[in-house]
Amino acid sequence: MSIVLTKVSGILGPFAFILGLILNGIYELMGLIGIHNLALAIILFTIVTRMLMLPLTIKQQKFTKLSALMNPELQAITEKYKGKKDEISQRRLQEETSEVYRKYGASPLGGCLPLLITLPIMFALYRVIYKMPAYINSVYSLYDSIVGIFERSGIGDQTSAMNVISNFVSSFGVPGSARGLVSEIGKYTFGSGDFKNRCIDVFSYFNQTNWDAFVNGTLIESDSWKALLDATGNTAGTWAGYLKEVFGENYITELSRINIVADLPGKLNIADLADKVNLSDLTGSIYWNTYALGSSVKTAFTGDALVTIEEILHVNKFVAGMSILDTPGSKIMPGIFIPIFAVVTQLIQTAITNVKQNQEKKKKQQEENPMAQSMKGMMVVMPFVSGVITFSLPVGVGLYWIMGTVVQIVQQLLINVYLDKKPVEEIIQKSVEKSEKRLEKYGIKSQGSGNVSYVARTSTKSLAEISRIKSDKDSSADSDSTNNTGSTGASSGQSTGSSGGRSISDLANIMKNRNK
Repeated sequence: MSIVLTKVSGILGPFAFILGLILNGIYELMGLIGIHNLALAIILFTIVTRMLMLPLTIKQQKFTKLSALMNPELQAITEKYKGKKDEISQRRLQEETSEVYRKYGASPLGGCLPLLITLPIMFALYRVIYKMPAYINSVYSLYDSIVGIFERSGIGDQTSAMNVISNFVSSFGVPGSARGLVSEIGKYTFGSGDFKNRCIDVFSYFNQTNWDAFVNGTLIESDSWKALLDATGNTAGTWAGYLKEVFGENYITELSRINIVADLPGKLNIADLADKVNLSDLTGSIYWNTYALGSSVKTAFTGDALVTIEEILHVNKFVAGMSILDTPGSKIMPGIFIPIFAVVTQLIQTAITNVKQNQEKKKKQQEENPMAQSMKGMMVVMPFVSGVITFSLPVGVGLYWIMGTVVQIVQQLLINVYLDKKPVEEIIQKSVEKSEKRLEKYGIKSQGSGNVSYVARTSTKSLAEISRIKSDKDSSADSDSTNNTGSTGASSGQSTGSSGGRSISDLANIMKNRNK
């Protein structure tokens, strides 16, 4: 289906596809009870997706709890080998570090892995929120209907559509994110599924003010536009007729085919037009104004079309006259509460996290750990950064941000209660058991000569072991020589050959075979 073409592609595509199915399912279930509102759908969608990621959240908090126990030991090992760069010391450092992780059943990547899995999901979530019409079938149908009316309103071709929409988006306060999508409209054949989807991508950013200006054909009253009318001796009422005489019936299309602004005076048969009009500025208004004056936009968007637009506005409705498409800055009241709630909820989450970490870590250890101090500073700053970000984003994204933090706070409190009720020894034991099972899947024994740490330990001590064996052999040879005084020269020679004839390389080979 062509609807797929407005969805997120690339690496995030599969994640967004699954999340889109969830969002569409939630919206359809809401529709069964007569509720059609994207703001509520975002709230429920956030709760559901956060609950689906709960196992990863639990895993991450368990690792945090284990880290509080491991870090003093790891720091002691690091301090022990501080400044020692020789190979043996580095191997021992690695071996003793791995022993600590093995003792707690943890992995050095244990804290990163859940985050690495969560990140693409989170990025995909934001893209789905931005492109909801592409993932919610009933909402897509509303926008598809509007694009069909737009196509039949005399727009002409894809180039005309791109120029007209570009003028409108730049002049009537449509969010900046939509401007980057306008150029895509001109790349696809007029009337095709691709063309429709690119138009929907832009129209999905329109709020009530934008739709009112669009269906009413509100003109862009720029200085260059007024100068153009004066230079041609026309008024807004006669402009369409004038272009019809110059270009014919398809004047909107023909006007858009003038790719070089300098060609405009010649096409309009006015040699000194460039002296009277700023042609560069003119391209920001002439296409939309010509469409608004000469097309059937005012008659096309009536009746059922206006009903459809009202439905679009209704599903995007938030509170106090705001839409999820508005930015908090566009309506300070009540928009300002979005960034305020974003800051407050993240400060609460930060406070809960800090309290828990202070309970599990000694204050002195925290003060001595530069990374811990850096993270603490970042956790204080980030809530205010989120407030600045949500102030400039659509309300729908800010709503998701806030709800995501609220759900995380609730999850964190419940997980803390759950983990606090469990003895630390039990958590460690289960962690070790899981770690051993994972190793067994790869044919690695948890104990004995097949154990990774055992191999590392014996390899690290190989040089010392070789030296010890040689020393033992030499001592044994001396002892045998003393005890066998008076024996024949042949016996003495045999004794010497059996003990002192082995070189260091021979002993190294013995150790190599032993480690295997």
